[in-house]
Amino acid sequence: MHANVRPLGGRRKNGAHAAGTLFRLLGPLLSLPWIELALDDTVAQKRGIRVFGASVHVDAVTSTKKRKNLVRGHCWVELGVVVDVPWSKRAWFIPLLSRLYRGKKEAGADYRTKSALGRAMLDLVLTWVDPSRKVRLLIDSGYMCRTMLCGLPLERVTIFGSIKTNSALYRPRSPKGQGRNTTMGKRPGRPRKKGKRLPTPAEMQHNERLGWKTIAYRVSQQERRKEVLSLKAQWYGVLGEWVNRVVLIREDEAKLRVVLCTDATLSETQIVEQGARRWPIEVWNRDVKQFFGFADSPAWSRLAVLRTAPWVALLSGVVVVWFHRVYTKGMKVPLPERPWYTWKEDLSFADLVRAAQETLRGMDVQDWAVGIQANDPNVFKKAIEEKEAVALRSTEAPEMAKAA
Repeated sequence: MHANVRPLGGRRKNGAHAAGTLFRLLGPLLSLPWIELALDDTVAQKRGIRVFGASVHVDAVTSTKKRKNLVRGHCWVELGVVVDVPWSKRAWFIPLLSRLYRGKKEAGADYRTKSALGRAMLDLVLTWVDPSRKVRLLIDSGYMCRTMLCGLPLERVTIFGSIKTNSALYRPRSPKGQGRNTTMGKRPGRPRKKGKRLPTPAEMQHNERLGWKTIAYRVSQQERRKEVLSLKAQWYGVLGEWVNRVVLIREDEAKLRVVLCTDATLSETQIVEQGARRWPIEVWNRDVKQFFGFADSPAWSRLAVLRTAPWVALLSGVVVVWFHRVYTKGMKVPLPERPWYTWKEDLSFADLVRAAQETLRGMDVQDWAVGIQANDPNVFKKAIEEKEAVALRSTEAPEMAKAA
């Protein structure tokens, strides 16, 4: 594990303990033979010259290929778990750890790249996972680099990530021992560490002789079809001699997407389906800002900045875990009736937040906190009784007014 691991917030012990506790609570949701982790970053716009950690970042939401929009604020690198839930067709992202990325000018000697922050968080989470259990890491092209991947235990951690269309790929090298003994007719010198250079993915895109084929795969329980080209290759500049499976995906005539997987035994269908499961982290980035105030905190001091947003991120995961528990015990949340949205079938994060608000409405926060600390089993029962009493008074008031 990296020596400069910084847990959530400003305090090492409390932040790591909170994230580790949430990870243990995820047990019922981790039903797959492996654990899926996703890593990405999101920007929260901030104003004020005294705001700690504020730097200039590219806003990926409003930027295009031709124009990059710059905003000043906080850039948070998030690492979490991707899980399947019985009350939604899509996969959900639950954040575990957050790191504040600070620009070179603002951080000075403490500057660390986003990839370095992501690697530190990954090393920490791997200490929480049973060593016998496999881990799948889903990342985008920004984190597919040596800083993030070099030295990872690839026998245990399988990487699924996009790479650039001009990446240098090589054929798998020949078996060891070839090319050393000249008396046996072999080339002199040490054995080759990589095979012959392959064309770049961009050069393969329009070459029909390479064996392109159409596959059917499922994303969020919907079937899709794409033209793909699958091959085994070494990405020597980043992963060294490791043999990977590279899948080229034609999105359209002009757009090409390249997915690399470090497990060469998986099929192209499995790799495309698994790579698509990184998208829930993008959905979480939107939901946690729109419905949970992730970017709305006016905090400006160092400790306040380092604690507030990571705590909001953790709390959003707690809401998902709480709702899953009460749902499996029989709690049903009715879908909102909206004439303009009659095809809604799945619960969203906004529905979960509404359910939590209705559950806690009418509850005295201080009494609730004291009851939780005292392990009072009737904490929620008292809140429900108080809520029913308030509702009864509100219905009796109009009748009493009419009688008067």
